[in-house]
Amino acid sequence: MTRWYSYAILGSFLLWVAQTPQASSQTQTGRFEVGTQFAFMQQRVFSFKDFGFGGRLTFYPVSFLGVEGETNFFPRGMDNTLTFSGSRTEALFGIKAGPRFRRFSAFGKIRPGIIHYASSSHGSACIAILVYPPPLECRIALGSTNFALDFGGGMEIYPSRRGTIRVDLGDTMIRFDPANTRLGTFKQSFEIHNLQLNVGFGYRF
Repeated sequence: MTRWYSYAILGSFLLWVAQTPQASSQTQTGRFEVGTQFAFMQQRVFSFKDFGFGGRLTFYPVSFLGVEGETNFFPRGMDNTLTFSGSRTEALFGIKAGPRFRRFSAFGKIRPGIIHYASSSHGSACIAILVYPPPLECRIALGSTNFALDFGGGMEIYPSRRGTIRVDLGDTMIRFDPANTRLGTFKQSFEIHNLQLNVGFGYRF
């Protein structure tokens, strides 16, 4: 099964959920939710485990459909022999959908956005490398903003009427310009799929 076929399945699921009636056991709460979370991403192309934190804001036009924005910040420098990224900032905007019951819900999500790789003080050393495509670390070291797509699902638990404990698990696809990488040489733009896990808390109002 291809990843794009998986995307089509999730899209169909979200449309189906949006047309289903609200579960009778759902509790009426506010339409907005703010949250904070710890974030983990496996930056597969760099063989790097990224740890960070972030926040999100969700608007619920109906109880089973949320429109949300999320930002995560990964402060640790990425390096092999030299640091080539000072930090990463991820910003996503999209939808989550799934039936909400009294104490829990499960949901699917799809959220496009960007991830920004901050430049490194060692970036200028890559300018002298006369190779095409250049090493990906060189592109990143000069600063790079890349398209990202978060696709996956998760679960929420409601310890109180307005409190939320949330776990997200997804595939974060990141698009890069042509480059030499540890996974091979890419002479056209390419996408790398990365595992991402978020665990956090929210408040509904």
